[in-house]
Amino acid sequence: ESNGVDLVINSGSHSYERSYLLNGYFGVSTNFVEATHGINIGDGSDADDGAYYKSCFGTDVTCGAVYTVLGSSGATNAPAGIHPAMYTNFVEMGSVVLDVASNRLDAVFLNAEGSVQDNFTIVKIGMGVIDSDMDGMPDSWELFYFGHPTNAVAGTDEDGDGHDNLSEYIAGTLPWDVTSVFAMESMLQTNGTLNIIWSSSTNRTYSVEHSSNLLSNDWTVVWSNLPATVPTNELILNTLINQAFYRIDVELE
Repeated sequence: ESNGVDLVINSGSHSYERSYLLNGYFGVSTNFVEATHGINIGDGSDADDGAYYKSCFGTDVTCGAVYTVLGSSGATNAPAGIHPAMYTNFVEMGSVVLDVASNRLDAVFLNAEGSVQDNFTIVKIGMGVIDSDMDGMPDSWELFYFGHPTNAVAGTDEDGDGHDNLSEYIAGTLPWDVTSVFAMESMLQTNGTLNIIWSSSTNRTYSVEHSSNLLSNDWTVVWSNLPATVPTNELILNTLINQAFYRIDVELE
């Protein structure tokens, strides 16, 4: 799990079993808790509950795996009954067909007569790879913070901190935490130098700009392409400009 495995295939029991999308479940059957171990307890089918989306955006690298028992191609002798962690099981002859294309895996369990008894899909989403609704926020980011690849609205400020979701994504802040904001933390002038400190996030670059008149919206870049030094960045300017306003610009790397 810690290495991002998506699908585990076992045999031994002569049946077909298939789990939900799980993470961190290593106990016996009576220890299974949906709220704790189930990343997604739907059926994983595009036609019903929806595919299992996997994103390892941010610090979460344990995004779940599906566990299968494929032991009924040659014989069936497993007892009936279903393990709590399993979505379904069949004690009948059959085989599983796997199709992988790009970031999508489709699995189908066919019985001996060729009928589809079970199917599920796993879709892998990586940072910046897919933006299905073209709103500037990758599917991976929306899935990680909003539970679905297209649920977030770019112009909505979920936590009321004055920054909408698109701005939170660009800045690398948390859209559900009012205390997580991109802001200048201090600006101190001493001995002919100006010391500016601001909050920073990984995989971001920053520019410092100044203007002598806020009404003109005329900003000049003082320093650019500053890499993030999380959790804060600091810049010391030795050349001061009288009566100047300063601001920080953030960009994705």
